[in-house]
Amino acid sequence: WIWESETEGGLFGSEKSIKSMKDNMALFMEDESYDKYCHRRYDDVSNSSECRMPWSNLNMFYASSWDVDKVQSVIDTLAFEYPKNVDLYNTLAPCALGKYYCPDNADEMDVSWAIMLNENITSITDKWDFKGEFNADNLDQTNLFAAYMKELDLWKHYVDFGLDKKFSIDNPVSKFSRAVLFWGSPLNFTGNKLASEISEEEEEMDEKYENYLKSYVIDTFLEKMNNFTESSYSNELNSYYFMGILIFEVILEIVTRDAMLAIISIVFVFLYIRLQVRSWFLALIGMVEILLSLPVAWYLFSGVFRIEFF
Repeated sequence: WIWESETEGGLFGSEKSIKSMKDNMALFMEDESYDKYCHRRYDDVSNSSECRMPWSNLNMFYASSWDVDKVQSVIDTLAFEYPKNVDLYNTLAPCALGKYYCPDNADEMDVSWAIMLNENITSITDKWDFKGEFNADNLDQTNLFAAYMKELDLWKHYVDFGLDKKFSIDNPVSKFSRAVLFWGSPLNFTGNKLASEISEEEEEMDEKYENYLKSYVIDTFLEKMNNFTESSYSNELNSYYFMGILIFEVILEIVTRDAMLAIISIVFVFLYIRLQVRSWFLALIGMVEILLSLPVAWYLFSGVFRIEFF
């Protein structure tokens, strides 16, 4: 999903916008058959598996728990004499992970501080699992925390994927965001073989399993996905979707709809001319003249005047 805000407060500054984005994601994640098609992560210890979390900043707004005091402590620590502590943590972060790549002149107290800060951030982000209730009471704190996370080399990948380039500590507002749902891949029968090495049976099996996911998405979600992209869906944001296996179907639907509109227009004009001139022959000649004028108009448009679309 890709979202565009229509408000000055951005996507993550409004409860309504956040809930609308969550509804887009929940369309898939709350479907009873989603766990059959999602990308699963397996736990060798418990011998269990669950669907992989979406890659989205919504994860932190729907964390299973939110420790307000700990989050504020991290913000205050990084904000103190900014950007001194941010730069210090970025320098010592590899060292804090396990005392790898520690600078030769690193102070032990600074290293201990970096380790403690790293543990606090880890304990916070571990709860970003999209399984909690909406954290509506701490929107400003959440956005500010994300802004500081974006400054940390070790942690920025948690948040910057879903934030626009203007999002910062001074401007914790994102006009755009995106999210990725991870779908399970069927068995790859062709693997990394060359085209000449792939048998017909292997190619058919690959196509067969890919069509399972394609049919599931089209039959179950596509109509609702299109409803979400309508301008009437929300007055605070615009929603867009992209999925590789849907490209052909979506383009075919658009082309078919436009072709039908063109045919209806041609038939209407033809019947209207027939009604006015009371001659089928003259009406037909009139339509032929109109159609023949199109290539001439296109030549003048693009060849003579050199007008380009982009």
